[in-house]
Order: sequence, then C-alpha cells, then structure tokens
Amino acid sequence: FLMFVVVFLSVAGISQAASLETCVTTSLENNPDVQAGLERINAARYMIEEAKSAYYPRLYLAGGYAYTDNPTQAFMMSLNQRNLDMMSPGFDPNDPDATDNLRLTLGLKYRLYNGGTNVIRIEMAEVGKEAHEFQLSAVRNELVYQVTRGYYGVLQAQAFVQVQEESISSLEENLRVAQERYKAGSAVKTDVLNLEVKLAQAREDLIQASNGVQLAIASLNTAIGSDLISPEGLSAPDFVAVDEVPGQLNYADIESRPELTAIRKMAVMKEQSYRKSRRSNYPTLDAYGSYDVDTGDLEAYQDSYLVGVVAEWEFFSGFQGTNKNKSARAEWQAAKYQEQKVYNNLRLDLH
Repeated sequence: FLMFVVVFLSVAGISQAASLETCVTTSLENNPDVQAGLERINAARYMIEEAKSAYYPRLYLAGGYAYTDNPTQAFMMSLNQRNLDMMSPGFDPNDPDATDNLRLTLGLKYRLYNGGTNVIRIEMAEVGKEAHEFQLSAVRNELVYQVTRGYYGVLQAQAFVQVQEESISSLEENLRVAQERYKAGSAVKTDVLNLEVKLAQAREDLIQASNGVQLAIASLNTAIGSDLISPEGLSAPDFVAVDEVPGQLNYADIESRPELTAIRKMAVMKEQSYRKSRRSNYPTLDAYGSYDVDTGDLEAYQDSYLVGVVAEWEFFSGFQGTNKNKSARAEWQAAKYQEQKVYNNLRLDLH
C-alpha cells in the first residue's frame, strides 16, 4: 500500500510539474520509434559479427545407417569396416549378402578464396550499422520536434479554452443587461434572442475547445510514450523569446543533418552490393576434410579420414550473373538519386 501511495504521488507530481525538458527526456527513453531504432542498431552489430564468421571454418557432425544387398554398396561397406575377405569360399561380389553399416562423420569446410566478397560483406554490415545510427539520430530529432510542438499545442488549446470561458462570461453579462433592459422596455426581444444564440454557440465552442485540450494531451502522451501529462493539462510556462530569423540561408547546415548522412550511407551500401555482385562471378577455392567411423556390429569400429581442396568457377550461368550485376548497379544509381531527393527536401526544410 505504501509503495502504491509513493508511486501515485510521484507520478502525480511529475504530471503536474511536467516541463518541456521532462517531456523530451521521457520521450527519448520511452518512445517506441526510438526503442525500435536501438534494436535495429543491435541487429546491425550482429550482422557485422555474422559477416566476420565467414573467416571461421565450418564444422559439422553427421550420422547415417544403411542396409543393402547392392553389390557396389555392400562391397564398399565391407571395405570401410575392414572385414572384406575376397579369399573366402563364399565370396561373390556379384551376389553379396545383405550388409548394413553405421557411419559417423566429423567434417570440416573452409573457404580459402571467393574473390574478396567476405571483405565487402563486412564493410556493408559496418556501413549499415552507421546508417542505422544516423537514422536513429533523425528519429530523435523528429521526436524532439513533435514533443515540443505537442507541448505548445496543449498550451495553445488550454489558452483557447480560457478565451472561450471569458467569452461566455462576457456574453452572460451582456445577456443579463439585455434582459434587464428588455424588462425596463428599453430593448427589443430580438436583442435578447441574439445574445442567447451567441451564448449557446459560445458554450458549444467551449465544449469543442475542452475536447481539443484532451486530444492534444493524448497526442502529446503518444509522442512521449507514456501518460506523463494528466488530463488536467499543463501549467503555463514563462515567456520564451523567439530567436531572430537569420538574414540569409546557409546550405552548409544541411550537411550536418543525420537524414542526409544516413541516406548517403545507404547509397554506399548499394555501391558495395554492386561490387560484391561483380566478385561473385570469381572462382572459389575450398578446403574440406572429414573423419569417418564405420561399423556393422556396433562392436568393431574402423576409422578413416579424407582431406582435400576443390576449385570451382561457374563461367556461364545463362546470363544470370550479368543481369544480377546490372540490377545491383541500377539499385546503386537509384540510391544516388534518392540521396539527391533527400538533399532537396532538406533545402526546402531549411527555407
């Protein structure tokens, strides 16, 4: 119970004394867009580690059981089990007895060369992480703007309610005077009716203005990510002087906008993707090895190993590689045009 009282009083106190700085700080901690941006950065970190994993060997375990009277398979099974006796009177390679084999394998694969695509993949992942960081900065900037706008929107809506209340008080007084004059015979009934209509409209406007305050508070709390602002609203802050408008525009300021940096990072990623696509046509060189254990009776186990390297070059794939390269280049060019679009929008924003 005491904990409930403490929490209630603390929340109520914060709500009543919520300043713009408190709203902004709370929104940067609780807003789901910011939290999603942080998780995207975490995902990008894991993508970097995933790309680096290409430099590690691949280890695997495999197991299988087979039962056959196929001459070739039965011959190889017996040979792997080291119990093939070609001098046996009953040996007939064309009509062997049914043979079974249990094989356990420990294998290794390692790519020695693939045209440098591993390096490009790591670079892409690192640039992607940087892009997500700048995107998060842009989200935070936009959130600060929206919270600030919503904060003053609540104050504006509250001021409009106050204006409507003062208007109703004035109309009520005017109506009282008009009714007294009408009783005294110095005013006509029309004057009283006109004031009653205006008073009814003003009361309706007050209802709408009060509803506008609640909508503004709900919008601000949504941007903050919690019900920080109570339905009672905000207390009027001290007057803040507006900064003087600069005499001329400085387009160099745009270069510091995180939106522009983020889209440039994305364009770099598209360029790296194009480079990776081109190098995917290079030959590959892989090393492999395996350690095998074979048995037919689960008692005598015979082991063997195999190591080697294999080179492969797919020099023709039905123009699939060529079209893939062209597609990656087109995506890169589209990203560059998108960068120009963002720059133009930021120029407009600066204006």
